[in-house]
Amino acid sequence: MIATSEVVATATTDVATNATRTGEIDKKTETRSQRGGEVVTLPTGSVTPTAQAVLEGYCEAMAEAGTPVAQPGPVLAGIKAAMKVGYTARMTLIGLGMWEAEGYRQPKQITEWVEKAARQGSEPSQAMGAADLLLEGRARYQQYLVRRELATPSKAEVRRAESARSISRYLQGQG
Repeated sequence: MIATSEVVATATTDVATNATRTGEIDKKTETRSQRGGEVVTLPTGSVTPTAQAVLEGYCEAMAEAGTPVAQPGPVLAGIKAAMKVGYTARMTLIGLGMWEAEGYRQPKQITEWVEKAARQGSEPSQAMGAADLLLEGRARYQQYLVRRELATPSKAEVRRAESARSISRYLQGQG
């Protein structure tokens, strides 16, 4: 277990990041990392952070920000679920930053926000503390909102808007 809130990427977490859902290693990414591309592989002697270490880093960063975590148990369950799927400790903290920025804070949504964080971009290559990774997640949440605003509305959103207009017209006819 890591004693500080610093979460460092390891070769193990790099492999977990590049693994597909079926557990196979992405050969393109592996080759790119051997040629010195965007994927950074650090020494393998490091300890892989556990869900408990991620929770401790998260709680410490939140306490420093002035909003301590009242019930860490459900948050730990969400962190474990995200890491069980295969996300690294660093990506989980970035996802927690997005989850925090979203505001609803339902622990069962942590994995969903970690997935969204991973779709927004890769992990930063430099070593970052838990507070910095949470800030990265909050920044990604702002980017997520901008992309969402620029996207075309879904069929469900169009139907809801049409229903609201119909109800409004009906109510105006009643009055």
